[in-house]
Amino acid sequence: MQKAQVIGPCVPKMSSSNLAHLSPAPAPAPAPKTKGGSAMLICLRCDQLTEPTAFRAEGQVVLAVCSQCGGEVQIGELSPAPPRPRRSGPLAAVPPPPLPEVVTLSLEDLPVEPFAPPPSYCPKCIAPLGGGAMICPHCGIDARRREPGASGPPALLSEAWKGLVADWERPESHAALIKLAERHGLLGELGRLYLIYLAQRPHDRLADQGLEEVSRLAATAEAERAPDTSRPLKGALAMLCAVVGLLGYALVESYQLLSLLPR
Repeated sequence: MQKAQVIGPCVPKMSSSNLAHLSPAPAPAPAPKTKGGSAMLICLRCDQLTEPTAFRAEGQVVLAVCSQCGGEVQIGELSPAPPRPRRSGPLAAVPPPPLPEVVTLSLEDLPVEPFAPPPSYCPKCIAPLGGGAMICPHCGIDARRREPGASGPPALLSEAWKGLVADWERPESHAALIKLAERHGLLGELGRLYLIYLAQRPHDRLADQGLEEVSRLAATAEAERAPDTSRPLKGALAMLCAVVGLLGYALVESYQLLSLLPR
């Protein structure tokens, strides 16, 4: 594609001797205009002075159509358009704010509360309160009237239990605390603490084992404390047998006496 040239004013040729007496040449004048205001161009295809009949842009290149031969010649280039400013106001496209990161915590991620069960459990017997119930179906306590520390363990067991929760993964620590509770008659209170821990860590192996051992020792101690009801029963049986024997002996003697009487 050829680039058209815009013609300037015609300057007559002069010899070098004459040029020395002349002042410097003025700057080229703008291209001559037609009556319609369009610039006159020299078409490089037909070599004619012509007035463009039409203009069009192809990318950044501006083309003019020659009125003599109909050919297209390049007359310039377009400068890149400045970036359009962003709209402001109620119709402006505002990007939505980033969504906050959602972190889902399970009961296992929360720290263990040593002496208080979760709100969905009875504060007294540590039984689950199903369906958002406020009255425990097992012990009948009103969970809405729970008082902090009302069912707390004795100080001896309380301090030892805190130390066990801090050092939970050592089985020997569990065994030592169970022996301490057995020695001081606190197996029931220790079993309740294990239930509180299991309410917060439902699948903990050491809590299950500790509760099972405490339950076994508590049942054994209760059986030993219970009175032996079989002894009075054995005594009554012996007395009954003696009475029956005496009655039998009396009947035999009476029969023998009756047989000796004359008929």
